[in-house]
This record gives sequence, structure tokens and C-alpha cells, in this order.
Amino acid sequence: MSNGQRILIVEDDVTTARVVASHLCQLYTVCIATCGLDALQLLEQQPDLLLLDLGLPDMSGLELLRRIKTQSAMGTLPILVMSADGEPAKIAEVLAAGAMDYLVKPLSAEVLTGSVQRALDAPRRA
Repeated sequence: MSNGQRILIVEDDVTTARVVASHLCQLYTVCIATCGLDALQLLEQQPDLLLLDLGLPDMSGLELLRRIKTQSAMGTLPILVMSADGEPAKIAEVLAAGAMDYLVKPLSAEVLTGSVQRALDAPRRA
């Protein structure tokens, strides 16, 4: 049963998005966007957390992250980035852009749910 917190998953691979959603839907209300433009529209529903893939078809996840962090209404939204690219330079770039954490795919259910819960429990910073 959902606790009322809303998570927006932005992932262009529908199978991956569904797997991630299946791990979270018992605890949270989950919504999926498959591109950056859809994500921007769904952000109007004010989710409590964004799970963001870096490889999107219409804009990079990094570009979307930067756009969100510069908008004052969404600037404190916790964002967890997911990517198969575990290069330290990429991780540093994403964290410097404002992501709360960087999760390397494939993700175990335990890593995913633990990271989501920590992000939701953390105080929001401007």
C-alpha cells in the first residue's frame, strides 16, 4: 500500500521503467515518463522524488537535471540519477549539477529502495 509519496521515474526504456516501478509501487505512488518533455509536464504534479535516467531521446538527463535545479519551484526536488555509465567523471558531473545520488544500473531492489527512502527522508536543501 502506498504511503502517499509520489515518485516520477524518467526512463526511456519501458522495460527498465516497469521493473523500477514494480519495486517501488508497493510503497509509493509511481508515475513514468519516457522522455524529458513528458517529465517536465509531469513535474507540474509536484512529485516528492525524481528518478532520472541520463539517456533520454529528446534531451539528456543531465540537461533535464540542470533545468529542474534552476527553476525555483522545483529546485529542492530530490533527484536520483540512474545510469549504466559508472565513470567517476560522469558521476562527479551529475552530483555537481545537483543530483542527490548516482545509481549505477543494473540496480538491485535493495539498493533502489534504500536510496529512494534515504532521499525522501533527507531534509530538502535550496
